[in-house]
Amino acid sequence: MVYRLSEHVAFRADKPASELIAEYEGTRVAVFSMEPGQVVPAHTSPATVFMLAYSGRGVLRSGEESSEAKPGDLVIVPPNVPHGMAAGDEQFVVLAFIQFPKEG
Repeated sequence: MVYRLSEHVAFRADKPASELIAEYEGTRVAVFSMEPGQVVPAHTSPATVFMLAYSGRGVLRSGEESSEAKPGDLVIVPPNVPHGMAAGDEQFVVLAFIQFPKEG
């Protein structure tokens, strides 16, 4: 199956937009679309999270480290480590791959 990311990018004026676009064998793929200045606050997950900057510029946070991000930059977040993201002065789109631990 082919997923066209551009078809899932949608911005909201009041808060960051997110959409789950795929789920397969313990992995979720979500797209986050942020207007300038919008923030997805730091939070934790039992999953490993791969955050890939798709378009625009912003900040990707993993633990205590925040990195300026541009298209193609990837941040890998281990399980239970606080992570979040924020748009800079332009729209920012992040693709997140969320890999949950295997049961058993």
